[in-house]
Amino acid sequence: MNRNLLLVVMTLFGAIAVGGLLLVTGGKEDTRTARADRDADKGGARGGMPAKDVPKGIQHVTPEQARRGAGKVPPMIVEPGLREPFDSPEMIEARERYAGRIEELVEGMTDGKLRPDERMAMARELQELLRKMGHRVTPAVRERLLQMLGSAQPAWKDAIAGAIGSLDGDTDTAKALLEMLRNTPDDVHTRRGIYSALGMMNVPEVTPALLAMLGEGLQDEPLIIRTIGQVARPDELEQLFLRLDKPLIPASRTEIERVLQERGRIPGLMEKVATGLDGADPQKRRSLLRILQASNEPKHAEMVRELLKTESDSESRAIAIQALGKFGDVDSGKMLLDIVQTGSPEDQNRAINAIHSIKERDTVAMLAEGFGGLGTEGRVAVMGAVSRIPAPTEEMTKVAQERGLQDAELRVRTSAARALGQRGRDDGVEALVAYIERSGHRSEWSTAFVALERIHTAKAAAAAIRVLRVVPNDRERARLEERFRKIIDESR
Repeated sequence: MNRNLLLVVMTLFGAIAVGGLLLVTGGKEDTRTARADRDADKGGARGGMPAKDVPKGIQHVTPEQARRGAGKVPPMIVEPGLREPFDSPEMIEARERYAGRIEELVEGMTDGKLRPDERMAMARELQELLRKMGHRVTPAVRERLLQMLGSAQPAWKDAIAGAIGSLDGDTDTAKALLEMLRNTPDDVHTRRGIYSALGMMNVPEVTPALLAMLGEGLQDEPLIIRTIGQVARPDELEQLFLRLDKPLIPASRTEIERVLQERGRIPGLMEKVATGLDGADPQKRRSLLRILQASNEPKHAEMVRELLKTESDSESRAIAIQALGKFGDVDSGKMLLDIVQTGSPEDQNRAINAIHSIKERDTVAMLAEGFGGLGTEGRVAVMGAVSRIPAPTEEMTKVAQERGLQDAELRVRTSAARALGQRGRDDGVEALVAYIERSGHRSEWSTAFVALERIHTAKAAAAAIRVLRVVPNDRERARLEERFRKIIDESR
C-alpha cells in the first residue's frame, strides 16, 4: 500500500514538472514570435531580410521608415569578418546581403516625397554600405547608380555623387563616369555631379582623359581642372602649368593657379614657375606670381623683389607686393617698409595690406623698429602685426608701451594694448592701467582689461580691480571683478 502511494505521488510530481517545462518553453517561443511580429509591423526585419541574414551592427532604414523619421541612423559598426579580402567567402556573403539594401536605397533616394535631411540620411547609409562592399559594386549596381545620377532632380545629384564617390579606387566606375561625360554634353547638373564623384574616387588613371578634354573648349573646363587637381599624380600636374601659355577663360586660369598653389610643392615645378617670369606676357606673369606665393624658397622671394624694381604692369605689381607679405622674410619686410615710406600712394596701400599678413617674428621685430617713421596706416599695420605675435619681444613691447599707447590713432592704441597682453608679463601692467584711466572710448578700456586678464597674474588682476570704476555698467563691472578676483585666488 505504501509503495503504491509513493508511486502515485512520484507520477504526480513528474507530470507537474513536465507541464512546467512545456509552459516555460512555450512562453519563450511565444516571446520570439511576438518579437518577430512586432518587427514585421515596423517594416520587416532589417528591410524584409530574415534577422539571421542581417550583419550584426547594421541598421537598415527603408524609404517608408525614413519618411517617419527613422532615417537618421548612427554610424554603422564594421563586422570583423568584413575585413576579409573582397573575394573571400565572407565578403561574397556580405555583398549578397548588402545588395538588396543598396537597391532599396537607390530606389528610395529618388522618392520625391523625401525631405532633404531624409535623403541625406539614406545617402550616408548608402555610402557606408558601399564602403563595406570593399568600395566595389556589381555591374548592375553601378549601372543603377549612374542611371540615378543622370535622372535625379538637380537638388539630389550631390548626394548621389557623394555615394558614387565613396567607391574609392573603383576604376571601372570611374571609366563609366567618363563615358557618361561624353554622352551628356548639355546636362550641366549631371556633369557637375560626375566631376564631384571623380574627384573623390582617387583613380589617377582618369587624368589623361580629363587633360585631353581641356582642349575641347567646354564650358565646364574649370571643373575639369579642379578634378585634375584632386586626382592627378604630381608629375601630371605640369600639364596644367603648360596650359598657362594657351588661351584660357578667366575662371580656368584662376583654377589652374589655385591647383598649382595647393599642390605645387613638387620638385622642380616652382623653379619652372619662377624662371618663367622672365619674358612672360603680363597675363601669364600675373598667374606665375600668384602661384609663386605658395613657395617657401628664399630665392623665389628674391626674384619677386628684383621683379618689383622694374615691373610696370599695375596688376603684376599688386600681386608681387602681396607675395612679399606671404613670404614674410626680413628682406621682403624691409622692401615693404620702404614702399610704405617712399612708394606711390597705390603701392603704399598694397604694402600696408601685405604687412598685415606677416607672422614671422624677426620680420615683425624689424618692422617695429621703423614704426616712428610711418604714416597712420603704416603704424596701424605694423602695430597690428606686433599684436598678433605670441609673446612679443622686449623691443616690440617697448614700442607698443612707449609709442603705441600714446598714438593719435585709436586703432594703433588698441593694437598696442593687445600686444602688451600677448607679452604676458607684469612689466606692462602699469602702462595698461594708465591707459585705462585716460581712455575716452569703450574699445580702449575694454581692450586693456582683456590684456590684463591675458597677463593672468595677481598683480595684473589687482591693478584691473583698482580701475574698474571706468566701467559704467554695474552688471558688467561686477562680472569683470569676479573674473579678476578668481585670478587672484588661483595665484595664492
